Amino acid sequence: MSDTEQDKTEAVLDTRPKPFVFVLMPFGPAFTDVYQLGIKRACEQAGAYAQRLDEQLFDESMLERIYNQIAKADVIVADMTGRNPNVFYEVGYAHALGKVVVLLAQKDEDIPFDLKHYRHIIYENVTGLLPPLETAIRWAIKQASGRAVSPKPPIALYCSDMPLVNNPTIAIFLAGGRAGRVPLRLTYGNADEVNGNTFIIALWTSVRFCRTIWEIQEERSREVVVLPILHPDGMCVFNSPAAISLLPGEWGTCKIVLSTADGAQMGIGAAESVMLRVSTASGSYSYPFTIRASKSPEAPA
Repeated sequence: MSDTEQDKTEAVLDTRPKPFVFVLMPFGPAFTDVYQLGIKRACEQAGAYAQRLDEQLFDESMLERIYNQIAKADVIVADMTGRNPNVFYEVGYAHALGKVVVLLAQKDEDIPFDLKHYRHIIYENVTGLLPPLETAIRWAIKQASGRAVSPKPPIALYCSDMPLVNNPTIAIFLAGGRAGRVPLRLTYGNADEVNGNTFIIALWTSVRFCRTIWEIQEERSREVVVLPILHPDGMCVFNSPAAISLLPGEWGTCKIVLSTADGAQMGIGAAESVMLRVSTASGSYSYPFTIRASKSPEAPA
């Protein structure tokens, strides 16, 4: 019996209340089939039940009800199609509560960069949405119930001495009003790992940046120019020039200098969302953060 068949059998025999999936999406005729024939049916086939706000009766204000249902839900499904600001706001609240969120969109560019490292499904029609969404809902239910826990990333990463967790904002000090070179100083280590690790670091940025210079701590430090690979979603990917190997408990440092394209320099106060992706033999791990250009403490006010 396959895992999917086993899950379906368990769902039939399970007398516990079904997991609740709260759906965040734009309202309107264009989304009726997506919800009724896609999202709702996928949840039913995965052993859960789904509801949107417009299906519920309530006395409190609409916003209070949304807060209530997001907090109550086992899983959140959010359709980001059209970049609806209400949906974006509600997804942010769900993430702040630590909810398991499955993102959907009809176009990849509707998923903001800061959320691309979350599980998401791009669909063209209801027929193509149903199978992957059912699989994603089963995964999400297991995550929410604690039956499957995401492994702790094996590599700890710091930028300018700040741990790269929970999407922090890193101040990058610029001596002038605008800068074409943005320096990043990374510290990486095996943290509590008892085994050594070999990995590749990839820096994901917008097209504002056209090249990087990497200097990785090793027996002979050397600077290597790395040009970007243009990802299909429009992002630039800069891969570290070589694999990095660490012994158990070992730490190392790396300097990356980003160069901006002509006319795309960063000014004081400018912010940029970037992401470091660490690829190991056990899988890939994403570390999103934001860099914000600040005036150097040594520069006159």
